[in-house]
Amino acid sequence: MRKLLVFFSMIAVAAILSVNLTSCSTEEPVPVPTVQLLADVDGYDVLLTVQATDATSFAWNYGDGETATVSGQHTHTYAVSGDYTVSVTVTNESGSASATASVTINPSIQEMLAGVDAAGKSWVMSTTPSANDGAGPLDLTKWDITLPFALIGDALGYVGFPDEYDNAFTFKPNGSYAIDNGNGQNLCTQIYAIMNTGEMEPGTNWTKGQLGFASMAYAAESNGTWAVNEDATIALEVMSDDPATASEYTPLSVSYADVTQVSITGGYFGILDMTNNVIIENITPTKMQIVIIMHTEMPDKQSIFARITLVPQQ
Repeated sequence: MRKLLVFFSMIAVAAILSVNLTSCSTEEPVPVPTVQLLADVDGYDVLLTVQATDATSFAWNYGDGETATVSGQHTHTYAVSGDYTVSVTVTNESGSASATASVTINPSIQEMLAGVDAAGKSWVMSTTPSANDGAGPLDLTKWDITLPFALIGDALGYVGFPDEYDNAFTFKPNGSYAIDNGNGQNLCTQIYAIMNTGEMEPGTNWTKGQLGFASMAYAAESNGTWAVNEDATIALEVMSDDPATASEYTPLSVSYADVTQVSITGGYFGILDMTNNVIIENITPTKMQIVIIMHTEMPDKQSIFARITLVPQQ
């Protein structure tokens, strides 16, 4: 009897093994993975969303020399503007699939201003002014883009200082700032020259030019810095010579809102004056226009503005 039981038990085990082996031999293979990729750009950050099926591993190439094996949605930050191709390859035991996305990173104001090299980027006044460059009085509320005086052709030659095109203003990505004033002289306002030399008339320490401009020696600090505020409000007490005011020069409180201000410590930008109120109106990697609010009548109140074009130093 025992022999019969053992015999039947062996038959049962063999049958189970046979069923299992048959089941394994007919099991469906794992499908080759699929993948889709979406990229959402926000400044220098790119949110990457991957939609994959049956993937067991992920291999990323961001197009900037960086790689990763992240499996889900994540953000990659680019260091430099440019056009990039992001690719992701997903893999499993049956194969792999890839997807790509094109990404354009537009340069920030900071990158356009300072470049990406540690040495920084140097700007000089353009010898070819833009069409709306010029200078004029501050009105009741703003500077007017229709100017009473346009800077045409050799603008610094017109005001008497063509040699001041050699003043170079260097912005570095780490926030440091330097001025190379070439011949040792700097374009400035006449009131700045008077207040800082103590001389009411031009002489050995400053030279008088046209339209309230002057030139004088100036040594910038060696540890200058710069910063940009892209949503600044500049509130000032100004002297207006707007014809609608009661007298030739009327003190006014004005506020310029939502402007892009570049602040300099240990130096100046563009034209040396009592204060450093400089606004970037527009900028590209190869050109920028700035508005400088300056003093001409009183040392404590601005009364004019100048719009000038600068280009990278060659």
